[in-house]
Amino acid sequence: MRFTKLVSVGLLVVLAISLGGCASDKDMARQIQEQLNSLVPEEVDYTPYLVELDKPKIEKDTFYDYVVGSFVNNSTVTFDYVQIHIAIYDKEGNQIDTVWKTISDLLPGNIWKYKAGLLTQDAYRAEIVEIKVDVWPWED
Repeated sequence: MRFTKLVSVGLLVVLAISLGGCASDKDMARQIQEQLNSLVPEEVDYTPYLVELDKPKIEKDTFYDYVVGSFVNNSTVTFDYVQIHIAIYDKEGNQIDTVWKTISDLLPGNIWKYKAGLLTQDAYRAEIVEIKVDVWPWED
């Protein structure tokens, strides 16, 4: 797909040069811009397709606290990059830590089970603050 776009842009440049005598500079520039705009895919928000299966919860062992949970890619495209931002709270409701977890190339239908070590042993509750899903248009 990337190669196809490069060839298309190259053909537009050749077309622009050959049309040089046929159209005004402004018309030619507008036509080229319209053609280039048609090559750029529309942005789609894939965040709703990253479905939370298990809400984040705190697990403890002898030495560490962890936050664990899971998501599924409920779309028909591969998520090239996923990032979740998780806030960690103590029993009094004070935010005591923040964790970011990422995954690359989450295939359609696949489940992502995340587990993040925490820098505290006072964790009581976790909450998803933000989710980011990227699908890069230049990949097939």
